[in-house]
Amino acid sequence: MSKVQIHPILIMEIRQKVAVYRFEMFREPTFIRLKNVLRNKKPLFMAKLSFYGMTTELHADLDFANQVNQYYNNKSMDITPRFGTNGKEIVEFTQRYNITMKIDRRFNISFSNSNYLASLGLVNPYRSFSLIVVVPCGTEMSLKDIFKHLDFQSLLAFILTVYGILIIAETVIRVLTYRLHGVGSGSGWITARTVVNLRVFRSILGMSFPIGRRTTLPLRQLFLAMSVFGMVFSTFFGCKLTSLMTKHTRIGPVTNLEELRSSGLTIVVDPSIRKFIETKIDPDFFKKIPGDTIYVPMKERMKMINSLKTNFGHVMFGETFYQINKVQLLIGRKEVCTSKDLVIAENMPRIFFMENKSYVKWLFNVFVLRIYESGLNEKWRRDEKMELMKYLHARPNRNHNVPLTIGDLMWTGYLLSFGYGLSIIIFLAELYLYETQRNQMI
Repeated sequence: MSKVQIHPILIMEIRQKVAVYRFEMFREPTFIRLKNVLRNKKPLFMAKLSFYGMTTELHADLDFANQVNQYYNNKSMDITPRFGTNGKEIVEFTQRYNITMKIDRRFNISFSNSNYLASLGLVNPYRSFSLIVVVPCGTEMSLKDIFKHLDFQSLLAFILTVYGILIIAETVIRVLTYRLHGVGSGSGWITARTVVNLRVFRSILGMSFPIGRRTTLPLRQLFLAMSVFGMVFSTFFGCKLTSLMTKHTRIGPVTNLEELRSSGLTIVVDPSIRKFIETKIDPDFFKKIPGDTIYVPMKERMKMINSLKTNFGHVMFGETFYQINKVQLLIGRKEVCTSKDLVIAENMPRIFFMENKSYVKWLFNVFVLRIYESGLNEKWRRDEKMELMKYLHARPNRNHNVPLTIGDLMWTGYLLSFGYGLSIIIFLAELYLYETQRNQMI
């Protein structure tokens, strides 16, 4: 016997008229009667809430208002990428619920802690922010910078001094040995052969040099000291040169607030952010920085940051630097940096303050929370990253481990040219000395 499934069915027969009403909240709370429920083609109960174009005011400063206007006007001629999803959240909310927004620029409520307790219910755990100082990174070294950092003039003066001391020491030992024992050569103190002493030159470079079998014991001890000195000096010079060649920065970036104060770097800061720092964090924060503190409008400020080539320090949100740093890593450039010791404030809640009787207060908070829970804000961040790359005309650097090229080895050509040029000069000097001695003998 086959298995039988029983489904209970309830059949209702309408024998009298039923009055059905649908509640409409806006513009005024009213009940609309539905005459025929069965023939109604529209949804019986509207699931999508609409404010039917009601006007709401946004109190914001000029920069934030411009950011919201940019999101509203997709055909704007301003193509400068701007980071942050605050304006996007407001625009999406007004478009989703059919709200007309009026921007009032007379107010600046970007940073405030008034009525904070009354707004605790609107705290979003995803909307904490930090204030940091972003500074230019260190610059790459050129061959000229390397020789300048080596202090080549002082090094050359030291080599010539040691060269002269060793020549004088060898000459004194030879003359005294000849006069006391009659061994060796005692043909004067200063001669051309004495000045051009290849043994001393080789010892300074850490190279080996021949020693005659009839060399006296004092000279052997001097040559041993010369060899030890040459080994130590050449090793030290080689290590220092290698460390400079492998070091990628000439002047390291500022890593803490103390270095920031001593660097004299000009700081670009928004007036509302400066007011918040001075009133809520440290009233003397900017007075302790010797450099100038200037205000640049948001459009120009974003152009300075987006160019990734700036000689200024910037006080900005951590979210903004997070986006810029992702672009830097993607294109293989490191122009702006920060550190954990350049954090001014962190993990601070960011809240949109609203009036107690605002009809969008609770709904807007839930809307923003769902944006972060769904990951839509990450999608907006990816779009901002691509906009910045398009603005920089940059492409992703897929291969970070780039092999050496001829350009990377150009410094070896300069070094070899210097060495061969010096050897040719010494060779010509030896030929001149040989011809001079030969003419004297004739």
